[in-house]
Amino acid sequence: MINRQIIALKRWSALKKREFLFFAALISLLLIIYLFGLQHELIWDSRPVIEENWLLQKEVSFLEAFKHGYWQTTSQKDQGDYDYYRPLMIASFMLEKKFWGLDPFRLRLINLLLFFASLILLFLFLQRQELSPETVLIAVLLYALWPLHLDNISWVVGRCDLLLLFFGIATLLLLDCFLEKRRPAFLLLALCSYLLALFAKEAGLYLLPFIFVYYPLARKKRLNLLPVLLLIFVALIFWLIKSLVIGRQGFPLTFFEDIEQNALALFKGFAYYWRMLFSPFNFRMFLPLDEIAGLSYLLAALGGGTVLFFLFYLGIKRRFWLQPFFWITVFLGGYLMLIFTPLYPFSVSTRYLQFPLIGLALILAFGLKELKPTLKKVLLPVLVFSLSLAIFFQHKRYQSELTFWQSNLQAAPQNSFFLLKTAQQFYQQNKITQAEKLLTKALQSRMKATTAGSIALLLAEIKIRQAFYTEAKEWLQKAQTLPLNRIQKRQQLEKLYYLYRAGNDFDNASRVFSQIGQLIPEADRKFRLINHYLSFGLWEKVQEMTENIAGSEFKKSDLALYAGNLEKMPAQEKANYFLGKMNFTAAYDYLKSVARSDLLFQLKLVETALLAEKNSEAEHLIQQILSLAENDYRILNTIGLIYERLFRISEAQHYYRLSLQANDNQPKLKKKLQCFAEE
Repeated sequence: MINRQIIALKRWSALKKREFLFFAALISLLLIIYLFGLQHELIWDSRPVIEENWLLQKEVSFLEAFKHGYWQTTSQKDQGDYDYYRPLMIASFMLEKKFWGLDPFRLRLINLLLFFASLILLFLFLQRQELSPETVLIAVLLYALWPLHLDNISWVVGRCDLLLLFFGIATLLLLDCFLEKRRPAFLLLALCSYLLALFAKEAGLYLLPFIFVYYPLARKKRLNLLPVLLLIFVALIFWLIKSLVIGRQGFPLTFFEDIEQNALALFKGFAYYWRMLFSPFNFRMFLPLDEIAGLSYLLAALGGGTVLFFLFYLGIKRRFWLQPFFWITVFLGGYLMLIFTPLYPFSVSTRYLQFPLIGLALILAFGLKELKPTLKKVLLPVLVFSLSLAIFFQHKRYQSELTFWQSNLQAAPQNSFFLLKTAQQFYQQNKITQAEKLLTKALQSRMKATTAGSIALLLAEIKIRQAFYTEAKEWLQKAQTLPLNRIQKRQQLEKLYYLYRAGNDFDNASRVFSQIGQLIPEADRKFRLINHYLSFGLWEKVQEMTENIAGSEFKKSDLALYAGNLEKMPAQEKANYFLGKMNFTAAYDYLKSVARSDLLFQLKLVETALLAEKNSEAEHLIQQILSLAENDYRILNTIGLIYERLFRISEAQHYYRLSLQANDNQPKLKKKLQCFAEE
């Protein structure tokens, strides 16, 4: 008897040692393949949530995270008409900020550590599901290395999905312990864990139907009425809190008008998810439904349907096959319903596949376990190496926001949203030509009203930077006809105000400014109004508003005006003042009255004329300069540079080519022209 106990103890010790070595090796491997991408910059939603969130900028209680919606405390609070509720993620960021600050590397490192912890819980849970130790180890290994997790780990705000995964599996593990040992403490902990899963992400609601079908059908464990009612009660409490915080009740489901459209949307979503599950080496974080078409998606849908059919068929005879069946069908079914919600920008995403992926990992583990040992020893390392390599090379998508959107654009090159987001990144890098090309292409595609508004506003901004104010005004007028959100409306008004100020049109500028005043905080209005008057040189108006300007944040030129020196200033100083205030027409009117004929002054006059959209006058001045300078290549280069600063590349190229005709020995200029041609 004692010998048997010793043998059993040795076997248990050997098993635990093997499990420890397994996790040590797995975590080391994951650290190696993920470490390369942890230092990448924040992208897309991560920026406003981390960098433009007053909960993370001020010292406030952690409870504040539970009093606000996902976007409500960020710069994007007015961008959409529906908010999410994910306070646990925000609270985790607040905790990080308190201890070591919000650094992209550490933010992603915490995501990765959270993923490690979820893997351990998954291992403990699967161990209790009447599966062989080998099957559990293989399933956890494949699940951990499946590249789809990259989206939630590298995209910082993917933490909400990782928190859902952690507390979701913890809920199942604790509930499993309760059903076996019937100790109330396990049930209480399971309920607490479930509430945290819901606070992590609303999709935690899908755990309820999974629990209700998984235990009685896949495990033959009877659920008493008490845990069922308590779980439902926790879900209702969460939904009530969420509805009170974001001010919305009910489920935001909007179906299409006819059954065929609804069925087609569901089929496309089903095809997308199976295509992403089946192809770990080539997946996209999200896609518009319109882009989900082609033979590969059709085959994926047929293959996925066939897999589910055989899982159910096999599960009738051997119950363990129902485990992957329910992991896939319940969660995938729930996420397919999101197609009919106002999720922005797209309602299907690989980020939702964390739980269905457990089912796929189990299927592969069942299959590998049945292989001959020699074949298994070859196939499993090949799989591990291939999946690791896929993760490593997929990191480049998250290297920057530009590479992120470019990778999505490759998957859907005609999609207006991807074209817009890529164009925005080019614009921020001052690559105006590439941005304008993409926006022009986007105009030929179908788009939502919000996307159309953003495209019109960005094209207006480009035209403003090029000093083509008439074209900019046309784009702003087009934007005005669209249902703009609050942020877009303010952007449209600010750009329109810029145009009227640049054209020295005080009346229209004042009209637009009064509309802007309704959208900005009261504290900013007075300061903005003073600067409005200063932009037009109306110091009397400023004097009417305040008697003590000296203590305010004004430039010395403004204080000189206060002393009553505006009219005494030389015309060139007045021009410089209005240039600083971006009233280019007033600046040009003063500048052209200056009696100077030197070359530097004339070139400044050309640039000011262009800024004031006096293009014909600018061209006339250029011809006068060139006739006197006898086509000096240095003058031609300066004129080209003036146009280049305005991002008017075709005109800049024209004068650069003339410069090369005058002097061919300019290698740097040739290289610049070559770069223009490549763009």
